[in-house]
Amino acid sequence: MTVSLAADAHFAWGSSYLPTPLTERERVPAAADILEVHRLTRAIEPQARDLAKRIDWRETDELAMAIADGARAWLDRLDGYLAAIGIEADNPLELMLATRRMGAPAIERIGLGPDADLSHPTELTRMSQEAREREVERVSRSGAARLDGLAVATTYNGMALNYGDHLAAERQRRDARITLVMGGVLNEDAGEGSNSDLPRDVTPDLNARGIVATNDLLELVTVLAESASRV
Repeated sequence: MTVSLAADAHFAWGSSYLPTPLTERERVPAAADILEVHRLTRAIEPQARDLAKRIDWRETDELAMAIADGARAWLDRLDGYLAAIGIEADNPLELMLATRRMGAPAIERIGLGPDADLSHPTELTRMSQEAREREVERVSRSGAARLDGLAVATTYNGMALNYGDHLAAERQRRDARITLVMGGVLNEDAGEGSNSDLPRDVTPDLNARGIVATNDLLELVTVLAESASRV
């Protein structure tokens, strides 16, 4: 938040910020956590504005111009493609429907063009790519079974036990021979009657319902391979 506030002071964006409690990496924040991080953010704002005067922003400006140039080139390619297939750019409804039906992957591919310039990846992109490469290398070195031909369906949820209950019940109702795996921060509100407003870890509850809980890619591959061998 310090860096974001400093950038806002320098570039005069007038941004609205949503500070996130560090505890969110482990559990759903309580009201007190959220209040505290907002109080801290307000307290550091004067120092952040002072810091903005001491930062050399030249590299940031150069990178911003490179990204803006890339964005304009991306938009030109996409505009050209839409015009070529008869989409009226000045018709908002037609434009919205066309791009929605095309889908994000197609839009990205068209916008990047045949010679995509990926020379300015964001820090998050670099971190994601490096993490992916490390995990793929780790699994490859392990000699884990291959998963060719195995269908894996994913879902995203924020209520681990509630969602897990539905999945387990539906699997039983259909007598489906599938393996259920859940990962991430597996917690949920304690519910009525609890003396705490903080969520609790529901991993044991999920395990009791026959749901594998893991955040380790190698373990996940092993579980899926064993599941495939039983089908």
